[in-house]
Amino acid sequence: MALMDNIMQQFSNLGFDNLGYGEIGSLSPEAIQSNIAQQFGLQTQDLKPGMFQSIDQGLVEGMMGKQYSGFLESQSGDLLSKLLQSESGKKARQAGGGFAGSGQLKDFQSGAKDVYGKGMSGVVSQVQDKQVASSKSILDTISDWRKQAMEIAG
Repeated sequence: MALMDNIMQQFSNLGFDNLGYGEIGSLSPEAIQSNIAQQFGLQTQDLKPGMFQSIDQGLVEGMMGKQYSGFLESQSGDLLSKLLQSESGKKARQAGGGFAGSGQLKDFQSGAKDVYGKGMSGVVSQVQDKQVASSKSILDTISDWRKQAMEIAG
């Protein structure tokens, strides 16, 4: 994901080389303050304690998508259950019509599978939207750190 790469580049620009995605949330305010002071040519004492908040671990997890696996599984299960019900239910038997070679059943099954595919596309899209929102929040936090440091550095 391009946003995740951008985030890692921003951390690298702040002197956090060799930082893994999962380590973003474990950076202490003091480590952030120290690296920002160094990158902007400031003394650590020029910066107020607590000026640089840590990245919330929930945002990191949201960016990485780990927290959405349960949501994806439940939504997939619900849609799959509906698909199976539709393929074995009364409408499916009516579509089959009891005639050998009837194209109605294949058309019905194809339509049911399309509904499942569209439903899962919507679910995946929701997850991606949440990942983007978490990533943007992290980028906004990094941007705020830079703005504060630039104001002090003059």
